Amino acid sequence: KIVADLKARYPDLTVVLTGVSMLNNTFAESGLRDLQTLVPLMYLVLILVMAVTLRSASGTVATLMVIGFSSASAMGLAGYMGVKLTPISTMAPTIILTLAIADSIHILVTLRKQMLQGLDKRSALIESVRINAIPVAVTSLTTIVGFLGLNFTDTPPFHDLGNITALGIASAWLYSMTFLPAVVSLLNEIAALTSDPWTGSGQDLILILDDYHVIQAEQIHKDLGYLLDHQPPNLHLTLLARVDPPLSLARLRA
Repeated sequence: KIVADLKARYPDLTVVLTGVSMLNNTFAESGLRDLQTLVPLMYLVLILVMAVTLRSASGTVATLMVIGFSSASAMGLAGYMGVKLTPISTMAPTIILTLAIADSIHILVTLRKQMLQGLDKRSALIESVRINAIPVAVTSLTTIVGFLGLNFTDTPPFHDLGNITALGIASAWLYSMTFLPAVVSLLNEIAALTSDPWTGSGQDLILILDDYHVIQAEQIHKDLGYLLDHQPPNLHLTLLARVDPPLSLARLRA
């Protein structure tokens, strides 16, 4: 506002802002702008690379979830501990994203290798976790120790960067060894149940909605009616309610 008033009063003057306060404010704005642009761009690049290299939709989705949860856990814990974001500490999500993907890729690549050797997907997944348990643990621990070493520097913002990144790597280690195998297995089970559902070639899928009378939202009733009008042959829907639901029951019973 001050600059605008000066320019309005003295249009022939060139006003330049400088000093420590302006530099600190500019660094903070640049860090937030990078979070809004670089991180989404990196996620897009990772999706493309994983889709090409892994050739597995479930593996790609599970890896993205591990990366997202690791970054969210690190930033959430940092906020809970009172760590304030600075231009330096805002680099943590990008670093976590880069390092967290390594654990998941190791497990998924070994899974693919085991399947090529003749194992079924469940057995290959178990063997992959067994093979990678110690290597992933060692690499995660050494990386965590390395970033915690930033606490010995004389610059406080680097302390925050090291601590946040260490939290993210620890979270990625935990999610990669527990959450990732579970999600990959679950997504594979869902894919097996719903493979080509519109032709009925998949297994029968039974969907049970209990206490349906509690639902009052009209949009949910409309969406369910659309599902019933276009349901695949292998889908069997069971509604449990104390009153008749607001659906076209007469037409459905015909």
